[in-house]
Amino acid sequence: IAAVQVEMDEMPQEIRRLKLKMRYWINIKGHLDSYSMFGVGVGLMVFGYWRLFRWNRERRRLHIEELEARISLLPLLQAEHDRR
Repeated sequence: IAAVQVEMDEMPQEIRRLKLKMRYWINIKGHLDSYSMFGVGVGLMVFGYWRLFRWNRERRRLHIEELEARISLLPLLQAEHDRR
């Protein structure tokens, strides 16, 4: 069989397997960088949306607090207006 491989200009099976393993790991190593960049991008997007939602909740709470303050001051303002 070795003579046929030499005649066909083919490498031995062990070397071919080693070469395929090396190509596989080099390929994976090359893709890890892109996967990590994708992960960082998704993480930043999630963090940004979290901050946005948190700020919207705070803004809504402040708006409700302002409306409650206006409602509680309304009788005083109305009495002052009636007095004039």
